[in-house]
Order: sequence, then C-alpha cells, then structure tokens
Amino acid sequence: EAFVRAVALELPRGIRAVAVSPGWVGNPPADPIKDPRPFTSARQVALAYLEAIEGTMTGVTIPVGAVHPSA
Repeated sequence: EAFVRAVALELPRGIRAVAVSPGWVGNPPADPIKDPRPFTSARQVALAYLEAIEGTMTGVTIPVGAVHPSA
C-alpha cells in the first residue's frame, strides 16, 4: 500500500497508480458450515479491476473480499 502511494506521487499528471488486493479467490464451498473459510469470487475481483481501470483515484489499494489486515 505504501509503495502504491509513493509511486502515485512520483508519476506525471494523468498517470495513475492503483493496486487491487483480493483475498483468497475461489468458488463457494459446497457446505459452508463444514468449510467456513472466507473466499472472494472472481466476479468481485473483476469488478475491482474495472473500478481501478475506469476510476479516477490514484495512490490507493482496493481491498476485495476477505483480505488479511495490514500489519
């Protein structure tokens, strides 16, 4: 996240730096009670990438789904 912010400050006007940070990408478990692991769908990740490409923000990391908190 700090790298993306730093790069955004150094880039010329009109060029953006955006990162997408998905959690575990997979299919929903057959039995969510027996397998409660959080997952992120490929659709959620794709929508985040579209937001990164089509948006106007820069210097940000877009978290998607169940992501590990930063230390």
